Amino acid sequence: METPQIDQFVPLPVQPGDSQQRNAASISIITAGVMASASVIWLVYLNIIAAPLVKYLIIGITLLIAMCGLLSAWLCQRGKPQSGIIILLGGISVGTLAIPVAMSGQGLPFGLISGLMTLAIAAVALKGRSASSAIILGIGLAIYNIAFDFYGPVIAPQGDTAITLAVMIIVILVYLWVILRQYRQFSLRTKLVIAFVLVSFFPLLILSAINYQQSYQANTEETQTELRTWSLQVADSVDGFINDQLAAIYTESQLPNFQNYLSLPPEERKGSEIETEVRKIINLLQRRKSEYVRSYALLDINGVNLSDSDEIREGRIEKSQKYFNEAVQNGVSYVSDVFFEPEGPSLYFTSPVWNAKGVIVGVLRVQYNAIILHNTVMAVANKWNVPEMYAVLVDDQYFIRLSHSRDYGLMYKSYSLDNQTIELLQTNRRLPSGNPQDLTTDQPSMVAWLKNLEKQPFYTTSAAALGGADAVSSASRLQHIHWIVLTRQSLTTANAGLLDQFHVSVIWALAVVLIVSLTALMASQVLSAPIVRLTKVAEQVTKGELTSRAQVESADEIGILASTFNNMTDELARTLEGLEKRVAERTRGIELSADVSRRLSNILDPVQLVSEVVELLQFCLSQEHVEHFVYRVQMRLANSLGDRPEIGSPW
Repeated sequence: METPQIDQFVPLPVQPGDSQQRNAASISIITAGVMASASVIWLVYLNIIAAPLVKYLIIGITLLIAMCGLLSAWLCQRGKPQSGIIILLGGISVGTLAIPVAMSGQGLPFGLISGLMTLAIAAVALKGRSASSAIILGIGLAIYNIAFDFYGPVIAPQGDTAITLAVMIIVILVYLWVILRQYRQFSLRTKLVIAFVLVSFFPLLILSAINYQQSYQANTEETQTELRTWSLQVADSVDGFINDQLAAIYTESQLPNFQNYLSLPPEERKGSEIETEVRKIINLLQRRKSEYVRSYALLDINGVNLSDSDEIREGRIEKSQKYFNEAVQNGVSYVSDVFFEPEGPSLYFTSPVWNAKGVIVGVLRVQYNAIILHNTVMAVANKWNVPEMYAVLVDDQYFIRLSHSRDYGLMYKSYSLDNQTIELLQTNRRLPSGNPQDLTTDQPSMVAWLKNLEKQPFYTTSAAALGGADAVSSASRLQHIHWIVLTRQSLTTANAGLLDQFHVSVIWALAVVLIVSLTALMASQVLSAPIVRLTKVAEQVTKGELTSRAQVESADEIGILASTFNNMTDELARTLEGLEKRVAERTRGIELSADVSRRLSNILDPVQLVSEVVELLQFCLSQEHVEHFVYRVQMRLANSLGDRPEIGSPW
């Protein structure tokens, strides 16, 4: 008897082609939409006309990927998903390779973008080795982008981190949503690879970011401490210069010749012997001082310049000058603000001259070239030998830079002043002549910090304040005059070593991810191969090949599953064998019944009929069944003939 077919129990097979085609078309359209949105974001951010041409390359790259996405979707709709995905991955690869030409300093976010996009496309639209190859391609693109940014030449303008991070967040959210939404439909091998990559990469990335942030904070605090130290050193140097000059002019003002000369009546001074002595002393002081002294002068109580190392100035009246009035009114040595004289920016030191009775009879005045302040600052700053670090001497009333160790062109410019105040300061010779717009750099935030220096000793400025790099500042006030010494350093330079360390950490993290990915591919092959073989055996069994058996390769859950499946197949075979036997017996009974009916249909004699039936039954059935059957036939015949034979009669 042939084995009955069980095809009616086999479900219709699922056709994977339609699902793959739909997934490929969907991911292509999503990629096109995301890249088109990124193009619009960058286009709006770059302000179309104002941006340099090279910055539009990033828009061209995103539009290229968007066009490849649309072309891929079109091919998928026409039954060519494999070709469409190849074009899409090719567009992403070309765009990734071109990114360093369009924008520098953004390798890490762009690497994450390209890697995640490729991973999502491979997981959703590809199967088997194609998916594995695409995943490796994505990891390779990410490593290329990050490594080129860290260690390659800078051939493009610096990108804006904020806009790049915004695009990266959008891409990550969209493609993670795609991966999670389709995760149930992925093959076991793809799930294992994705799980390995995500579990290895994101913890490493998070740990690297946390470590960098902590190190960055510690390094910033160290930089702040160093800046504070340097600002104090510069302040001490400037304070030392001012203190020395105040002490010197006080000592010089007490010379007896000056006292005696100013004590004479005005009419007796001219041509006197003591006037000659005073002139000699004035000239001697001028020569003894540095070349920065422009004028040494002795003024009487009315501010008249009686004797000056610059003889042209003799006879001038300086009573209206603040440096004269401060010395006379307060009776102490005084240092002035910087004034802009015809000969250039000047700094004045004055000290009152007392007579023998302790009455102020005049003022000794020294005019310095204000450049000496800058040179005093530079004498300290030149010792630093620290890149991107500089000092600024600032007037804390109008916040005018009196010295700038890095950019001489910023000297005598205020951080923030309105035009009316600038014009007033120019009238009072506190600012040089010129266009008001050229005498301020319009940095009100810096002014606000300097006014609040005691409560906020450190200040971090944005990129615009220091040639495109963030900077941290510290400041110290001088003791003898209302000036401030500000020291500042680029955080990019201060954290250069830390940034290099972070780059190395990221590269190592990517290397670990690459190794883990390759390991995941091999592990997924090893883990999924028995299940794939078991699946093939199950397909054979569903087609009726009950002799097929799964190979038990291990003692783990997969081995137990294979053994259980084999037991189930054996039980199914035994069940089907029993069914076949019962069907055969029933068929035989039907055939015998038909044969008996045919042979007995022509016998009319009851005795002969019973004898024939007994003979046939003995041939077909067992003795027990025959005796039971004969007894029942006897009873029925007896009833029909009116004669009851004894039970057990040999009849």
